[in-house]
Amino acid sequence: MTHLGPDVLSQLITLLNEVLTDIQKGRLLTLERMGDEFQDLYARLGPEVPAGTDQRLHKTRLKTLSRLRAHLEDEVRQLRSNTLQQLGKVSQGRRSLTAYKAAVSMHDRGAKRGEG
Repeated sequence: MTHLGPDVLSQLITLLNEVLTDIQKGRLLTLERMGDEFQDLYARLGPEVPAGTDQRLHKTRLKTLSRLRAHLEDEVRQLRSNTLQQLGKVSQGRRSLTAYKAAVSMHDRGAKRGEG
């Protein structure tokens, strides 16, 4: 778990870096960590620049945070797309999550795969 120290921006950057690295390695459970920790840290960030902080450095770190967030969003979007594509192949002729639900539910008529 990320240490909750005084520099919230550094903690957010570290959290996003770690989550992004884990997702790229196929460890999707790290998204739960993101959900647990991100909101609290983001709420503590605040709109003002902390006293004694170089504004240029602070701006650069905010841009880094934004870039990491966008990269993480792209990774999750790509994973979602791949998952939906794989689920679409479950049922012949029908695609999407609806096809997956129809293949595993007992409400549709006809033989299920492996049953007939």
